[in-house]
Amino acid sequence: MLHSQFRSSSTLLILGLALTACSNAPGTHTTRPGASSAQQDPASGTGASTGTPPTGTPSSGGAPGVVPNVSVAAADLAKARARRLTAQEIQNSVRDVFFATEPLAVPPLVEGNAKGFALYDDYAVTLDFYTALQAFSESVSAVVAPRLLSSNCGSGAAACVGDIIASYGLRLYRRPVTPDETAHLTKAFNEASAIGTPEQALSVVLQALLMSPDFLYRTELGGPRTVNAVVALTGYERASALSYFLWQSAPDEALLAAAETGTLNNAQGLESELGRVLNDARAKPVLRNFFMVWLGIHPEEVSKNSALFTPALQASMRTGAEHFVDELLWSASSDIKELFVSAVPAGNPNERAGILTDPSFIVSHTPSDSFSPIHLGVTLRRDVLCQELPPPPPLVPEAPQDPNLSIRQKFEMHKSNSGCASCHELIDPLGFPFEVYDVLGQYQTSDRGFPVNGAGTITGTDVDGPVMGAVELSQRLSMSTTVKSCYVASVLQYLLGRSVQVPHQRTHVDQQTIDSFLSGSFSTGNMLAVMKSAMLSDPAYLRDATDLPL
Repeated sequence: MLHSQFRSSSTLLILGLALTACSNAPGTHTTRPGASSAQQDPASGTGASTGTPPTGTPSSGGAPGVVPNVSVAAADLAKARARRLTAQEIQNSVRDVFFATEPLAVPPLVEGNAKGFALYDDYAVTLDFYTALQAFSESVSAVVAPRLLSSNCGSGAAACVGDIIASYGLRLYRRPVTPDETAHLTKAFNEASAIGTPEQALSVVLQALLMSPDFLYRTELGGPRTVNAVVALTGYERASALSYFLWQSAPDEALLAAAETGTLNNAQGLESELGRVLNDARAKPVLRNFFMVWLGIHPEEVSKNSALFTPALQASMRTGAEHFVDELLWSASSDIKELFVSAVPAGNPNERAGILTDPSFIVSHTPSDSFSPIHLGVTLRRDVLCQELPPPPPLVPEAPQDPNLSIRQKFEMHKSNSGCASCHELIDPLGFPFEVYDVLGQYQTSDRGFPVNGAGTITGTDVDGPVMGAVELSQRLSMSTTVKSCYVASVLQYLLGRSVQVPHQRTHVDQQTIDSFLSGSFSTGNMLAVMKSAMLSDPAYLRDATDLPL
């Protein structure tokens, strides 16, 4: 009876705290002098509101913060916004805040996400997600509350709850907890203590922290604005930008301290912290995963009608690709050319050169049980060259099924259809060089009795021309400025959470940044240097505040 009563009462308490957070917390509101009105935030896509935060607590870190150069136009920047954390970012944050070096000791938070980089407007709080988050926060709180009480509260729970709120609230909210927030959370603890144990009462507080929009959303609202409505991210927002880009997790205590002292508000301090965060072990798997997402490498998620395609083989393919990327990215040169021409784990240099010829890539983009140039060609055109394809016709005819025709002959006939030609002339010539591999990524000279030679053509780039096989295709792409430009754009898209891969999606500042990288930090092809430069660029820290109240 007591447990049922406590659960019902605590749910109401947590709901009330969440509603209070939505209406009062600076994590979902503008934080600048003179803010007094409220409006819907069009950038978040989640119905987050903007308004006046509680007074008396500087949320910028090192107040007054940085005022950006007025020469940058607001229209060239991303909108100031609130950006929902992904399920992976939530899990990593909880792990690092509460479990340190231990594995996450609770069931994972599951979210069905689309492939590709996480764009901020792709993530909303649906009813399914909210229900999953509630269950996740309950599981975390049940494990963590007893630990915190035993390690922090020798003189009793009531005496230390304030310290727990301040310490763990700072880590979860990624800024200091305000006096009003502390008062609300302390009141909830006291009310829960009246009907339950200290562990249950602290669990209510922890659940409220984890369910709060101040934890769930990462703000990019900035500090003081210029006359042309440009704002620079605050110190605490910069700390979050660094940690979520390189760790997919919450800032650590050192980053938050740098935010508080204003260290992150100058180029030297920002670069120093960037180096420290980059050298942390958590950065390696995150940056490795950038390449897996960019190139769409996920052999573990592909199904094949073959007894040879076992889970062990799929895992081996994934691991081999990850090791290949790690060796290149963290090498002295970190040269993007080597990504396309270095020897891969699969072997023979006449048959393999670079990541595009690795079985992990081929399998990931050959979803059927027979070769097709379409998926491979689309991936190269869209993700490696950053070029937009025209929309397919409403009714796409099937390729001929005649067993007396080779796959190349079938697709040549398919391409002869006037409704298909515009797309397939861009796609198929880039995909056909991969016909020298079967659907398991094994090298072949014939396919079902038909000879294959991998003849293809590169068009629409600075390295156009015919190629023979995927090795020659990779060698040609390794010399392409178009590919280098696409890599830079993909890094920016990964960092900013908005579409910039295709040129027409970019602002003037985006394009300026890409061009400056190509002539500066990326002139030698150093992939890691681009990631560092991206974290120090204008698009990373400046926002358009036109839609925010004064």
